[in-house]
Amino acid sequence: MNKVYCALDDLLDTRLGVIHKLNPEAVDYIIQHDRYHGRDFDDWERLTGGLITNEQFTIAWDKRDLSLITEGHCVRSGLFLVINKLLADHYKNILNGVSPEPITLEVNLYPYECGMEEVDILRGVMGDLFSKELDVHFISIPIEKVTLEFIKERYAALIFYDFQKWWNVNVGNIPKYKLNEVNLIVPRIFSKDPSGLTEEEKNVDITKLKLLSIEFIDIEFIDAKWFSMYRPDLSAQSEEDEIEDKPFDPYDDLPPLAE
Repeated sequence: MNKVYCALDDLLDTRLGVIHKLNPEAVDYIIQHDRYHGRDFDDWERLTGGLITNEQFTIAWDKRDLSLITEGHCVRSGLFLVINKLLADHYKNILNGVSPEPITLEVNLYPYECGMEEVDILRGVMGDLFSKELDVHFISIPIEKVTLEFIKERYAALIFYDFQKWWNVNVGNIPKYKLNEVNLIVPRIFSKDPSGLTEEEKNVDITKLKLLSIEFIDIEFIDAKWFSMYRPDLSAQSEEDEIEDKPFDPYDDLPPLAE
């Protein structure tokens, strides 16, 4: 079984799309004072310099619909690079004489109500982002329905942003399942503001969670930049936090996604 789950909400940076729909100037602020790609907590008010509030974002996020995409508010995220890394590992296995099952990508369209025309367009986009030989399927279910039982029957790997929501629903059932061959790839985003913690303390918290769950499921935490607007570099600087100018390495710090 080589089926991989991801969400349209993550292949496109729909979080930035919601911000753009609320106030395009807030996106300009994010680009000029870039903490967005390096964030480890979703404080939208801070990230936009107060141009939108967290409450405004939450309301708009809960009400998002297909117009968010069709009206051009969203851009692609860096997640296509993560998936292409998986595909590269897969093809390397083939070259090394291993014959793994073909990879299937299953894209969750929820909450967007897509007709056949939109699905056909999306299928074409997936062919442009990935190999045209990649088999792409579409489903539409809320993240709460992506249960451990559902995962066990379908996936080798899952990549999604809403880890905290998923964790809250499933944490009580994790010991009932042995999914340690499943690779769960999620952003390094904290559920509570970690600004009072040192980097070492943050890493300890992440490590504790990985160790608690490793017997049951393999969780990989990757930087939020992979779920954010794709940029060829991260050279923007913040007035408060200097960010060293350096090329954006598309394969920097990506986890090995396939053996």
